[in-house]
Amino acid sequence: MKKQYLYRSLVTMLILISTSSFAQIVITSDNMPSQGDTARVSTSAYMETQLVDPALTGFDYLWDYSELQPTAQSVLGFVNPIQTNFLYYLTFGPTVANLALPIEGLDFVDLQVTDAYEFYRNTTGEYVRAGYAATIMGLPLPLKYNVPERLYKFPLSVNSTSDSSISTFEIEYPPVAYFYQYKKRVNSVDGSGTLVTPYGSFNTLRVKSVIYERDSLYLDSLQTGLPIIRNITEYRWLNPDFPVPLLTITQEGLSYSVQYIDSVRNIIPLIVSLGNDLTICEGEEVTLTAQVEGGNPPYTYIWSNLSTTQSITVSPEETTTYTVMVCDNFGVCASAYVDVNVIALEPIELGNDTTLCAEIILNLLIDNSYDQITWYVDNEEMGTGLSFSIDSAGIGLNSAIVKVIYQKDGCTKSDELTVTFQLCGGFQEIERGQLTIAPNPATEGIAVKASWNLIKPVVSISTLNGPQVILNNVAISGRRLMLDISNLKPGLYFITVQDINRMTTGKFMKL
Repeated sequence: MKKQYLYRSLVTMLILISTSSFAQIVITSDNMPSQGDTARVSTSAYMETQLVDPALTGFDYLWDYSELQPTAQSVLGFVNPIQTNFLYYLTFGPTVANLALPIEGLDFVDLQVTDAYEFYRNTTGEYVRAGYAATIMGLPLPLKYNVPERLYKFPLSVNSTSDSSISTFEIEYPPVAYFYQYKKRVNSVDGSGTLVTPYGSFNTLRVKSVIYERDSLYLDSLQTGLPIIRNITEYRWLNPDFPVPLLTITQEGLSYSVQYIDSVRNIIPLIVSLGNDLTICEGEEVTLTAQVEGGNPPYTYIWSNLSTTQSITVSPEETTTYTVMVCDNFGVCASAYVDVNVIALEPIELGNDTTLCAEIILNLLIDNSYDQITWYVDNEEMGTGLSFSIDSAGIGLNSAIVKVIYQKDGCTKSDELTVTFQLCGGFQEIERGQLTIAPNPATEGIAVKASWNLIKPVVSISTLNGPQVILNNVAISGRRLMLDISNLKPGLYFITVQDINRMTTGKFMKL
């Protein structure tokens, strides 16, 4: 580290010594761009903690911006205004402009902008910007200042005094918007000396411009105006051998933009992607990951939900747009967004668990449309469709879990409830000795005599450890039931007779 510091100190000293031998710079109209001139420029992120504060200046001064890191490149190419759109040329003819510079777009109109140009006029006394032109939403629109914006007043030298200009233009684009711009620029030569960039070391004259700009945008759709006030400071380092500034730093608040003349660089731009839009079912989770290419790692992340990791796991309740901004080690930032579409199913709610009398039938009805509805009782599929019924004849005096699973657009949800059937009305249990079962033991059939006239009996039999079985098609005669037991295995059985308001139990032996 000491050797590196010593080496840099020696280089800086040599540059300072050589600076004093440079002749004083004078910039005239001959040093401005001409039709056909081109210049390759790089843009760079300005890291305030790493680079020289552009406000620092002086005469016989050294500005060392050799640590600039290019993030993108382009080639500036000046053309004759007659080479632009014919409608542009009608406004920016020879008496108004003699140079045109293609640009990517205009930074003050939030509309679709193509085929954009800046127009300049270079004369022996000054170099001015006459205005802009662009095709907005397919309509060619020239934007000419009433008074050209003066960039330089010639000759420029360390002895130049400050100059200023006030420029305005307005344009209507019915029925979309009305735009008016007021711009005041004050220029001054505030330094000279040696500028060091990644492109080399040069003797320069520096021009500082303080710009006050007021943009008034009236949107017909909102029926309201949007005034925007901008305070901009612009620093330009000039050298007679180059048609454009060797370095331009523009400061607006805490934001900086940097452009400098450079050689061809292999620049991989910072690109961020979140992939295609996603569709999930309500209640599901999905993980979003920022895929980053290019730039200069390490990267930092900030999501629209304020997370700062490369991946986030989300479970939105409704369709939501998630945005991530990624910045690299040089402060270059790029962003991406993705829509997470949520399929929400209208819930089927079977209600709370319930206890019913044995003679009640529970009817469950669905009034929404689904792709498929399936009903289960104790995990056994029992049917499909919009309705389902269950009663004690199916489960006896027991509890059962009724579950419905429903699907729509590939999403599945469910609901369930527990149904319990019981005898109602205060039943009196009959002792085993009072229930008459004959013959007992038996082999083929038995007659079961109750102590009341049977109305609507439900008969079930079970073993000591086995499940309860409901018997159907039982012959009834007054107080007597005739049961066929020929299919039963030999053994001891319990029998239960349930009626509207009574229940009795007994047992018999099958031989």
